[in-house]
Amino acid sequence: MPYLRETHPDQIETYSGLMTHLWRQYHDPNQEENALQNFTKLKMKDTDNFDFFKNKFVRMAGECQRPKTEWKRELFQRLPAEYKKQMGAKHRDSSISFESYCMDCSGFGQVLKTIADENKAASKSGKNHNSGGGNRGSGSGSGSAPKHAGGGGGAARQISDRHEETTRLFNEGRCFLCKERGHTKRDCPEKERFDRERRDRVAAIVDRHLAHDNRQEAPATNELGN
Repeated sequence: MPYLRETHPDQIETYSGLMTHLWRQYHDPNQEENALQNFTKLKMKDTDNFDFFKNKFVRMAGECQRPKTEWKRELFQRLPAEYKKQMGAKHRDSSISFESYCMDCSGFGQVLKTIADENKAASKSGKNHNSGGGNRGSGSGSGSAPKHAGGGGGAARQISDRHEETTRLFNEGRCFLCKERGHTKRDCPEKERFDRERRDRVAAIVDRHLAHDNRQEAPATNELGN
């Protein structure tokens, strides 16, 4: 830095002088106003990770010098509807600290992620099954694909039931897998067994669908052979 050289006409000779110089050079006089504007516009999206959003909220609240006693209420105002519905009036409960409130929000965020992952897996499984038959038998007189039991209404009810059960387990502090207290799904001692049983169920469903498709193809094959 030129200001540290002895030949500079305005040489900086002390640490405090260096800090003062840096502050004058890089301090943004509009920093507080800009921080307040950004904090006012801050909102958590449905797809945001709560922990990342909370860290951003805390940093910006500090920049705006917002009183920590107001953090819980102001965080609640910036949460998506699902979080507000779940957290209820906890932001007004003075016995619940900001840190505890954030832990509850983080746990509920994990609930929503679990539900979203299950719905995504169910949707993907349904699409794979529907496309698995392809255009088999399209040359036959029926001209239509075989229909399987269970419609969209049943799938929607199953998703809704899973949502309610997962939320209930979260509220009761229970594991999503074994439904016992004292640990989370990630640390469940029965996780390996549940994963193995789930793989077996998926394999059984696939085998059932393949057997059904093979039975549907059999008449068409016999007609072609004749």
